[in-house]
Amino acid sequence: MRAFNRVNSVENISSSQSILLELMDVWCVCEPSMERRALACSKMAAMLSLTKDEVEYLMRVRSPALAVTESIVSVGRVSLERRAILSMERSAKLGHTKGALQLLERMALSVKMEEAVLLVGESGVGKTSLVQVLADMKGEKLDTVNLGPHSDTDDLITSLRPTSYGRVMEPFTCDFVGLFSKSFDVSKNEKFMRNLEVLLMHQKYDEYLKVVEETAKRILSKKRESAWADLVVRARRLREGLEKGASPFAVQRGIVREAADEGHWLLIDEINLAPPECLDAIVDAISSSHHPNFRLFACMNPATDTAKRRLPEGIRARFVEYFVNEDSDAVDLAKIVSSYLPSSSVASVEAIVKLYMEAKKLYPLKLSLRSLTRALIFASDGRFDNENRCVYEAFAMAFLSNMEKEEKESMHNMIKAAFPCEKKSSMRREHEASIMIEGYEVERGDCLPIEDKEYVITRTVQENLREVARIVSSKRLAVLLEGETSAGKTSIVQHLAKITGNSIRRINNHEQTDVQEYIGSYVPDANGRLYFREGPLVEAVRKGYWVILDELNLAPSDVIETLNRLLDDNRELVVCESNEVIKAHPRFRLFATQNPAGSYAGRKRLSRALLSRFVVLLFPILPLNELSKMVCARCQIAPSAADRMIKVLLELRLQRSLSGLFSSKDGLMTLRDVFRWGHRLATDEGTDWQAAMIHHGYFLLAGRCRNEADKKAVISTLESTLKGKINEKDLFSIESPYFPHDLAFEHVVLTFNMRRMLVLAWQALTRNEAVLVVGETGDGKTRLAQTLGGEQMLTINCHERTECSDLLGRLRPAANGGFEWQDGVVISAMREGRVLLMDEISLAEDSVLERLNPLFEEKRTILLTDCGAQAEEVTAQGEFKVIATMNPGGDYGKKELSKALRNRFTEIWSSASFERAELCSIFAMRMTKTMDAV
Repeated sequence: MRAFNRVNSVENISSSQSILLELMDVWCVCEPSMERRALACSKMAAMLSLTKDEVEYLMRVRSPALAVTESIVSVGRVSLERRAILSMERSAKLGHTKGALQLLERMALSVKMEEAVLLVGESGVGKTSLVQVLADMKGEKLDTVNLGPHSDTDDLITSLRPTSYGRVMEPFTCDFVGLFSKSFDVSKNEKFMRNLEVLLMHQKYDEYLKVVEETAKRILSKKRESAWADLVVRARRLREGLEKGASPFAVQRGIVREAADEGHWLLIDEINLAPPECLDAIVDAISSSHHPNFRLFACMNPATDTAKRRLPEGIRARFVEYFVNEDSDAVDLAKIVSSYLPSSSVASVEAIVKLYMEAKKLYPLKLSLRSLTRALIFASDGRFDNENRCVYEAFAMAFLSNMEKEEKESMHNMIKAAFPCEKKSSMRREHEASIMIEGYEVERGDCLPIEDKEYVITRTVQENLREVARIVSSKRLAVLLEGETSAGKTSIVQHLAKITGNSIRRINNHEQTDVQEYIGSYVPDANGRLYFREGPLVEAVRKGYWVILDELNLAPSDVIETLNRLLDDNRELVVCESNEVIKAHPRFRLFATQNPAGSYAGRKRLSRALLSRFVVLLFPILPLNELSKMVCARCQIAPSAADRMIKVLLELRLQRSLSGLFSSKDGLMTLRDVFRWGHRLATDEGTDWQAAMIHHGYFLLAGRCRNEADKKAVISTLESTLKGKINEKDLFSIESPYFPHDLAFEHVVLTFNMRRMLVLAWQALTRNEAVLVVGETGDGKTRLAQTLGGEQMLTINCHERTECSDLLGRLRPAANGGFEWQDGVVISAMREGRVLLMDEISLAEDSVLERLNPLFEEKRTILLTDCGAQAEEVTAQGEFKVIATMNPGGDYGKKELSKALRNRFTEIWSSASFERAELCSIFAMRMTKTMDAV
């Protein structure tokens, strides 16, 4: 039917070429394979008596002419009437390639024929950009929405949402003013109306409604009118709601319904991620009624990438589908380069095209047209002294993304060979208030720049800082930092923000991260009424803050996909709750961090489409000599001590790789162990630092070993490297200087294992380290926690259904009809400075526990985003400590914690072996307690 309508609209029906063009658009352009597309076109051409040369011309050679006047935009065989003056900001950067112009012509014809358009293609080929270009040329407003697996139909079409009484009063006031003007002369009652406006302005809604109700009653006493009677009823209902303090609700149009009603163009991005029922609801809502100027566009990646799937056939059939191929012809690529760098010589353009084509051939999955245009935009800024330097810096920034060390060196050599330049001069300053970091200009924020004396800059860190500063200086690109735990990903962004005076907001992702944690949610105000409070991401986008999305690949893919438009050149954030599109502040920067997928539990592999929107930097593990310098500076210990610690770390890692040291499932050593060790040495009050170093090394490293062979290997390594001896009986005796003598032991039998656990746990807790005690049932783990925590200790028993709200808190209905926040056990313990026991912690889902990650860091804080009128950052007070217990994995229903979580704890293995005398002592104490109870 669509093909029939297209052919029927052809002006010259005798033109076989015109008919073939229409049939190609409808039947052939949806095919990804150019060979199969050409075969289908050839068969149709044969029926229309067209030659192969004519088919070749129409498919690969024909370049539609683009012309824009004040009233008409013309693309090839299509002319459209314009509704507004053209903004050249976007359209000037359109490369007039054959593929782009042919696609613009096809979309323009679909607009004329009132067809919904579906663009399918790999990420970075320009799908959304071309829709935006056409909308700009036509003078139409383009609304955009990103869909995902959990997209809510109500948010997109119509929904009942909490609102303010000011909003509720607006339609009520309009109806009252309309009725009043019909019944009375408004000019004679100007003072009365002005008094009502004052009541509304000062939010005295109860008095306002009383006046309106009395006015309506007086009118009704003289003449009966149903409209005034309805107004009285509405006024009474509103007053009742005010008296009860109830939250008002109102029906609000979603972005889809609003675009259809107002006649905007609507672009649905990632349409194949949405559930079928959501798509059906959108199609039904649009089909029922819409403005004559409304047009629908959709974009999607092929169902060959991570988390992508096929679009349901029933939905797909409603669109005319165009597959968007990436421009790969040298002539077309040269046109793209020239559109961004119009003043460049032919030789420079050819060099850029050659570099891109060679790099694309070597790394086809890591480079795309988005990489090229990203580099061209940075080069076009002309921030350096000469063209070669501008192009070199631009391509070094864009083309080294997501590459390992060897790949990066190879690519870097290609760039240097193509654009040789001397790297003596720094980037030119555009703003006097900006700050130069490693030769690159970083805009200064609203805060006062602070010298970060605690941050240690080694050679590797300086190289990482230089790359991050270069990307930040582009003013538009998002950065993804990937590396092992403690590689310095988050700290380097925090350091850069501190020395440039930029405010920073940090969002910790987990497997249950919701869009509300980014965008905002409805929370109760001081009166218990619900209102929409913007999230940290919206605040940062508005005010120009920096944002760190920690553990990005822990978050659900559909949550991350909501950021797509913010990560594009548009730098826009759509807030569905208010149908608002927020343009990012010029100083806004987005950073993300993650651990490598596959190496850590719960970490997912991001799709190529999402990765291409970031500039990805892979952080390597620091060399040992730099690591020693960092430990020395951060922990304030002697260089000789730091060197010995690093040597021990190296020896133990080698032994683990050969013999499986530390039999726990994810028992790897990380840099956190080294920093804990250095911090303990720096805070030890003893006089013999060498003895303290070997003892604390033993406590940290041998304390977690689950079998004698591993423990002996640790002891042997410590003794041979640190030139000392370890006497376990002396270390864990009651007379030991490490033993907690101030605790009460009335109901505890001090067996060797109990004394050992007391020493290990006490040394950790006094330094605010979170303790994880692992052991079999009945070996004294909970008794240990009770002894250390005392009577004030708070406890939570974790299980499979433990939720974040059990730990942090939740909103509960209040007696006045509103809502109030109730702290969870973790927040209560933090506020009151009490010890917290998390029993059977491994039974809880890792995604729930990951929400507590900031608590285990040095600042010991947690950000509550839904606790009330304002987001609150809770800081642990006084004697707050965390003790967690668990059984080892392997038993029914038991599992190990993920490697990332275990690294945040100081782990202690609780041995279940007892001597005969110790068992007799335990039995005697239990019998005594039983007899006393009788």
